[in-house]
Amino acid sequence: MVKSICSFMTLLRDASLKGLMNGTKIIKIVCGNESADIDSVACAIAYAYLSYDNDQRDTYIPVINIPREDLKLRRDVVFMLESISVSLDSLFFIDEIRKMKLDNIRVESVLVDHNDLTGVAREVVDNVIGIIDHHEDNNMHKESIKRANGPRIIEPAGSCSSLVFNYWLNNLGIQRLKPLTDISKLFLSALLMDTVNMKYKVTKLDPEAYSNYVDFLQGMDFEHYYETLVAKKDIDGLPIEGILAKDYKQFSFSSHHGVVKVGTSSIPRPLQWILEQHGNDEFVLQSRKYIIKKNLDLLLLVHHWISADVHYRQFVVVVDNDKSMELSAKIIQAIKDELQLEKVEIIVPLVDGILTYNQLALNKSRKTVVPLIRKAVEEL
Repeated sequence: MVKSICSFMTLLRDASLKGLMNGTKIIKIVCGNESADIDSVACAIAYAYLSYDNDQRDTYIPVINIPREDLKLRRDVVFMLESISVSLDSLFFIDEIRKMKLDNIRVESVLVDHNDLTGVAREVVDNVIGIIDHHEDNNMHKESIKRANGPRIIEPAGSCSSLVFNYWLNNLGIQRLKPLTDISKLFLSALLMDTVNMKYKVTKLDPEAYSNYVDFLQGMDFEHYYETLVAKKDIDGLPIEGILAKDYKQFSFSSHHGVVKVGTSSIPRPLQWILEQHGNDEFVLQSRKYIIKKNLDLLLLVHHWISADVHYRQFVVVVDNDKSMELSAKIIQAIKDELQLEKVEIIVPLVDGILTYNQLALNKSRKTVVPLIRKAVEEL
């Protein structure tokens, strides 16, 4: 039996993907969302490890839902993994799984930190056999999960990691989990970052999980660890494309006029900071290039930051043609009251195709914004 995440990941990598299929044409994965933030990565690795600890005959591969080369943008994730001695070379990424499809391999997946397939995972995954998530329920995959007898847990929590921890606590018991300090550190990392050190969006399960981590990780300086993660997450030094890609999710919504492709970037600094670092012209140029690269109708930038213990949010829409401009105006009209959007002039002189707002509804994160946009598009 493996005794650490490091040895588990090494075991998986040494076995090779095909060797883990037990003579079948089916591979099972655990996949986080395509932002590949700490919550998604921690939940995918922890779920796969604890599933193996529970039953070694049923092996899941934890998959990071981005290309391998994009991991370097997520310096907080890299720091978290290195702090528990996990080699980055031992990790699995979605592009590796996509290559396996060329050999007619069937991919079954447990989804963590999201509850429907988006982006590359939509092409890769044939069957969803479990979900643990804290986003709005899209009411998908109920029958396939029921047939697989997998978990379907979708409920509010500050961090998805609290739901995954609670699921395995109920299945394995506290005595099995307590010695697994590297697992607890993964869960703790996600919880601290998603709840801003237990000060934001905290629900009932989060403090219950946190109290267990305090017990399991005695002697660890949680405050210092959190401050280090925050420093590592900073976007300082990244080019504009890196800033847009670092915490990016893409969605396809159906309207009466066809499919609308919406890209969303969550950015932990105000737009003014980006303009000061890179200039107005470079921001406009790179944002429009990103729209073309991702083949988007709309690019939404969800800015969020804290200054002097006060939360702030901005909402920025970028389009590159008249049709998308008309579409964005209709979406803004539909969601402006819910988000309390206040139009502001941040880019001066004004640039066609870029709309900037202060978002006064501070409790509405991207997790809440995306369902509002979906509803607005579907009603167009």
